[in-house]
Amino acid sequence: MGQTLTADLLELKRVADQAPDPVATALHHGQESTRDSPDESRRIARRLRPVS
Repeated sequence: MGQTLTADLLELKRVADQAPDPVATALHHGQESTRDSPDESRRIARRLRPVS
């Protein structure tokens, strides 16, 4: 999962660097969401673990 998200971040950066400002801003927001995804996935996984 981490490698896929890293590839996504790199692609978003590449496209954002060539995009007009309003589009680049939206792509930067997408990058931030992508960066937050692993942490959110870990939080969800922890909550799904059975109580011991």
